[in-house]
Amino acid sequence: MPQAEKGIYTCEELDRQTSVQHRTFDLQLVNVIGSHNEYLLEGETLELTMNSSDTVSSMKIEWFGPRKTKVKGSKQRWTLENNDRILRIRNLTVQEDNGMWECHILPSGPILFYDVKVIGFLKALDVEMMFAAVNSSVILSYELNANLQQAKRLPESSVLIWKPTEDTMAPGTKIPVIANSSYVVKNISNVHFENAGWYQCQLKFRHGYLNKTIHLVVMKVSAQPIRPLTEEGDVTLCCQVSAPFPPMALLRWEHMNDTKEAPNPAENKFCFQTRTVGLWNCRLLVKNELKISLNYTVEKPPSTEKEFPLLQVVLGAGVPLLLLILTSVFVAFCKIIKQKRQRARRMVLAKQHLLAKRTCQCQKSLTNDYYHA
Repeated sequence: MPQAEKGIYTCEELDRQTSVQHRTFDLQLVNVIGSHNEYLLEGETLELTMNSSDTVSSMKIEWFGPRKTKVKGSKQRWTLENNDRILRIRNLTVQEDNGMWECHILPSGPILFYDVKVIGFLKALDVEMMFAAVNSSVILSYELNANLQQAKRLPESSVLIWKPTEDTMAPGTKIPVIANSSYVVKNISNVHFENAGWYQCQLKFRHGYLNKTIHLVVMKVSAQPIRPLTEEGDVTLCCQVSAPFPPMALLRWEHMNDTKEAPNPAENKFCFQTRTVGLWNCRLLVKNELKISLNYTVEKPPSTEKEFPLLQVVLGAGVPLLLLILTSVFVAFCKIIKQKRQRARRMVLAKQHLLAKRTCQCQKSLTNDYYHA
């Protein structure tokens, strides 16, 4: 189909009587053009213009946003100019401006559409807090509203930069956008207390860049003296949060039914002394919402009670008993040897008497010394 051009068009129509009927149409072309023909970034300004070949000023125009919100008059973020033919939108946002805008030509004109593509974070561009405990892992992540791999009009040289905001001279860590098409990610695998602070995410494009500032809050717990609990003194438990302390926040120590809390602790640290052993839990709450939780166990002091020396008693009683048994056996053995020796002497004496032919007279008054032999 050839491209339409404005002008007067005549249509000839033949009826049954072969008469010619002429109809004339005045074709006017209208469309919406934008000041940018590529992806826009949050915070930029876009100007939409209803372009028409008709210069009649009586044409009435109405604009509607992607959420079907009617644009009425001049507001802080938009203005209408040139009999509402020009709509200027300032400080573009993903939440309100990304999508299809409509231009209605009244009373019976067409509805014109213009697709506004805004790239930005799904969350508002403000300072956001993220929370982490020492020795844990944290992912500084923000989701973009668009898949950059599928964006056709983005430069390939776009990079993502993460850097602490305090060190403005640091070049930051550059990550190609193609490495992650829809998420802005920085991973800290082992969080230290010194990792706390502000981080700036900067997404660069050909005609601008996006910034996102993140405040990482880190919490740690400690004890003095280090566990276990001593017999002489208490243990001091401390829970510390990196500065500045989050607004409307408090630190709370919990143990079974015991609770201690500090809404505005000095130097962002809440310490107290205790002799209660067991598991203590420190919590950081912001607007009554739990953000970080860390445990610390106070161990029992070493036991001072002497255990019953069963082995020593057994050994102590066993050695004398063994000696007693050995002594008894030795005494009995010696007695048996002595008796055998006495019997041997008597046998020798009897043999001697027999050899000497001595006659043993049985007399009542005499004792027979050989009877036992």
